[in-house]
Amino acid sequence: MSNRWLLLLVFAAIFALLASADSLASKRTSDPSKPPDGYLKIQVVRPRPDFQGGGRNATVLDLDDGETEAKGGLPEFLERKPRPVLTEEEAVSFSRMLVTILKKEMKNCDIVLAYDDGYRIPAILQELLRLPNPRKLIYVRPSEELPGQAWESSQCRGYVYLLQDLAPLLHLADTRQDAWDFSGKFVVVAPTKAHLEELALSNCGRKTENIAGIAKVRSEERERRASGGVYMNLLYWGAGVARINTWKRGRFTLPLALFPDKLSNLRGVVLEVVTFEWEPSVFYYRNKDGRVLFRYGTDIGVVNALSQVLNFTVAFKEPPKGEYWGREEENGSWSGMMGKLSRNEVDIGVGDLYMTIVRVGILDYTAPYDSELSCFMARTEPPLPRWQALAFPFQGFTWLAIFGGLVLTGPVLYLLARASNCW
Repeated sequence: MSNRWLLLLVFAAIFALLASADSLASKRTSDPSKPPDGYLKIQVVRPRPDFQGGGRNATVLDLDDGETEAKGGLPEFLERKPRPVLTEEEAVSFSRMLVTILKKEMKNCDIVLAYDDGYRIPAILQELLRLPNPRKLIYVRPSEELPGQAWESSQCRGYVYLLQDLAPLLHLADTRQDAWDFSGKFVVVAPTKAHLEELALSNCGRKTENIAGIAKVRSEERERRASGGVYMNLLYWGAGVARINTWKRGRFTLPLALFPDKLSNLRGVVLEVVTFEWEPSVFYYRNKDGRVLFRYGTDIGVVNALSQVLNFTVAFKEPPKGEYWGREEENGSWSGMMGKLSRNEVDIGVGDLYMTIVRVGILDYTAPYDSELSCFMARTEPPLPRWQALAFPFQGFTWLAIFGGLVLTGPVLYLLARASNCW
């Protein structure tokens, strides 16, 4: 009997210990939406097919609803000792600035967050990853390429780059047009304003509408808070970037508007349009000396209408003689109209330009405004003489059957008639 009571006491003690441990764990994580200090919800590393490659050794984390908690809040590659560009006090103010930007300017966007060693600061990354819209986290190692940015989202697409070394992003913007998201919203933290201007004037940056940057982040001796200028790219309004706001003493000095509409009014900027004579889309009216006085036609009318609505000036250019639309060379470059467009030598191309799979990877097409129908013609045999019109459709066997039927029908009918008279 004593042994039974001893076993019962042991089981009771184990049950009590388990219950107390469960109660303590529930107190530590009372709010499941906010992980405890030192924890972040992150997903295991796995490549995604909709985030196309181009970067070597880039570490990409997917953040979604199926997140799991990892102790320390960050995976192994984040636990190494960082080399931050901000002090702890500056990082708090800096993270507040970024959170304000994401909440006000990118609240409906799915966001890719990329950072390097200089911004591997938990105080910043934890605050950003607590927001609902980050979808991918990229750690950029030194001397590596960034992954491409071609990915799908039902909402707008946003990109936040916290880079002490802007070289990987500049390399991507200069060499990977196929992997650049021209419709995305970019927030770039750069060492200086000059770096932001270099990005805005790159091959991809000069045709991206929404690029905002933060530069010259420094500390105020009394406040010990991050302070810096906020810039936006000018697109066709001018060259480089312009300062539009300042983060000072924990707030913006002006109302925040990082991504204004820059396309509705291009302020009279000159846009170069490549075209060539191709009737009926493009006609050239020339004088007696052969000099082109003006151009007209369906495609020219569309360009002129756009110039009036969007307020820009048209300057026509032509591809090298005889190259027309151009073709892809063995080295991957293009000649003709396609070459000028792919090298950003001109802004618009018109001239009966069809949409093809190859061209879609290089150009952004407008909505279709014209269509052409193609038909095929084949040679037919000459008509038969009228005397053969009745006989020619039937084959010889058919004619034999007809004549055989006529020959047999007479005697059969005769015999049937005689037989009926006898009955």
